[in-house]
Amino acid sequence: MIVEAIGKISSPELRNASTIGGDLLQEVWCQYLRGGYSCWRNGGYLCYGAIGDNSYYHSAMGGRLCYAVYPGDAATALIPFDARAKLATPQGEKELSIEQMVPGDMLVDGKIQSHVVRYNEILTSVVIPPPKPGVRASFEKLRPRGVWDFAMASLGISVQLHDKTIEDSRVVFGGISGKPYREKTVEAFLKGKTLSAELGDQAVSVALADAAPLKYNATKIDMAKGLLASGLARLNT
Repeated sequence: MIVEAIGKISSPELRNASTIGGDLLQEVWCQYLRGGYSCWRNGGYLCYGAIGDNSYYHSAMGGRLCYAVYPGDAATALIPFDARAKLATPQGEKELSIEQMVPGDMLVDGKIQSHVVRYNEILTSVVIPPPKPGVRASFEKLRPRGVWDFAMASLGISVQLHDKTIEDSRVVFGGISGKPYREKTVEAFLKGKTLSAELGDQAVSVALADAAPLKYNATKIDMAKGLLASGLARLNT
């Protein structure tokens, strides 16, 4: 699943010149930020995405100062495997879960960023524990073009099965929030359920109840729910 997710990051040319660390710690992509608008991340006092065109690059799950979505795909695929990151710091090595490292907008060293890595820290490695027996996983991504584009919505999902019974799961949405959005309500719903053709529609009914779409991006939630249904169907094959 991780290999499949990495294969959907950007374009082949950029993938061949980039790293997992670069994807995890990249800056958000927003037309207002990149266009030099005086937004929060550019030193201003306004999120233009919250009041302007927010159909693509902005959160449908609420926000704080900045509503730009976290753009990386690697984190969405790594969190279902409980991956951890190691950082070299002046105080020695520090280890964080990927969720802890990419918590969404934080004020770090005087600037807003999606991750907690400070200016004097370096991400040195990502550790993926061996998957537990019976784990199945899938990565889904919707984007306007087959290459280059960031996700309108994506999903990293893993289930640990005993026969057909789900003993544990991880459900992480990308492209809809300021961080990889772990949907623990769906995880709790799936526990003890039988993996079946009907399960996707049932899970969709409890997913993303806390959605807070902006004026133009409610469709992101519909896309994410569709990916949940298709992801569970894929795991059932």
